[in-house]
Amino acid sequence: MMFLWQLLNVELWFQEVVDAPSSLSNGHAAIQHRMKILFFAPHTALWPHAFPEAVVADALLHHGHEIVYASCGQLFQQYCVPMSAAGVKPGEPIERRQAVCNTCERYDHLLRQGVGLKGPTLRSLLVAEDFVETDAMLSTVTAQSLREFERDGVPLGRIALYQFVIRKKRISLDLDSADWNEYLAELRSTIYAWLAARKLLDLHKPDRVIVYNGLYSVNRAACVLAERRGIPAMFLHAGVNLSNRLQTLMLGRGDTFSYYPRLLSRWRQFAEVPCTPDLLAQVTDHYLQLVEGRSVFVYSKGKSEQAFDIRRHFAISPDQKILVATPRQLR
Repeated sequence: MMFLWQLLNVELWFQEVVDAPSSLSNGHAAIQHRMKILFFAPHTALWPHAFPEAVVADALLHHGHEIVYASCGQLFQQYCVPMSAAGVKPGEPIERRQAVCNTCERYDHLLRQGVGLKGPTLRSLLVAEDFVETDAMLSTVTAQSLREFERDGVPLGRIALYQFVIRKKRISLDLDSADWNEYLAELRSTIYAWLAARKLLDLHKPDRVIVYNGLYSVNRAACVLAERRGIPAMFLHAGVNLSNRLQTLMLGRGDTFSYYPRLLSRWRQFAEVPCTPDLLAQVTDHYLQLVEGRSVFVYSKGKSEQAFDIRRHFAISPDQKILVATPRQLR
């Protein structure tokens, strides 16, 4: 399967997202030379993520770079992001979780055979001692200490909270036994990812690490470890325009939380550049998606044709004032 790498000017992207080749002090190859690039890709069951990730890998491969493609290999079979996306809840029967693993394996095989991606699975990297070490670490973590739990300077306890907090809509960490078990499953996977990433970095010594979505716990553990070793970690993500998000791709360093502020800091460079009619139409399409609420990523219902009596709904008396606070956000 050969993709036109011209569609994604990946070489230019690498020059843009890394400050300068000379800024690398750990002896890694200069940007204009052939690089070894590690794709940390444990979520191949999510085809809208896995396919564009493979497109970028293929582009870099055909541009002369060496690609190491590391997929899951059922390491995260207790619970993972694709399971959550498939509507499988933590603690559901192993058959439902295994069905997601089977999909992941099938897509992984398809990408490896079709695109020619090579590299180990994360599961193949870990040995019995790693699982024993993980159990020992988990036995020391409590709800009170999880935020301080780290290894190699990687805050594994905090990183493991990402999907859990989103899924549970939690603000506090006052966890009951069921919540605690769910969190421990996330932490176990995050520790596995850190152990596997450590071995990958030691074995392959990549010049770059690339993930799809740098915020997922297992991906972030690998990226933070890479950055601490002086290896730039990059992320891929669907575009932010909700009308065509899966037809566009963001490419940047770090994760979306650090990427957006860097974009905003460069606003003055482009503030006076006129928008073309096509760009204005894209903005309109995005806001129509927000108003209509058809995308799951709007996080609210669409506009209603019926009037909404807020005082009646919330039992607010006529003599009470209503304060409307609109949070500052990028959407």
